[in-house]
Amino acid sequence: MDRQAVWSWLLVLGRHVLAFVIFWLISLALVQLGGRVLGGWPALAGGQLLACLLGVAVSLLLRAPVTAYCLAALATFSASELAIHVRYGIDAPQGEPTHFAVMCAAIVGVAFGALLMRRGRRGAERRGRTPS
Repeated sequence: MDRQAVWSWLLVLGRHVLAFVIFWLISLALVQLGGRVLGGWPALAGGQLLACLLGVAVSLLLRAPVTAYCLAALATFSASELAIHVRYGIDAPQGEPTHFAVMCAAIVGVAFGALLMRRGRRGAERRGRTPS
């Protein structure tokens, strides 16, 4: 590989790492705020969900799509788990099967969304339009 290709890969990797570090710091701040100031598990889960959504936005701004997809899956997982806990209580849906099912649903949902977005872009390009 030539030097330009190596620098290109390092730049791409650096954008992803920077996006993840920014997400981690936002997440730390929001979860600490939720736990210490507001108290209770709903504030912690809400802080986690908000941090994931902000992390997706930061990743997209930094053009780090892999990090954006991972954080989108984490946001979907957090939203699903928060909805389950709000509906059934914090103690009811616990354990590995619940977490595994919600994580798989989040990953599959984000993967399908990514595939549909790519398919929509390709279809628009074939018709001579730019995707909006």
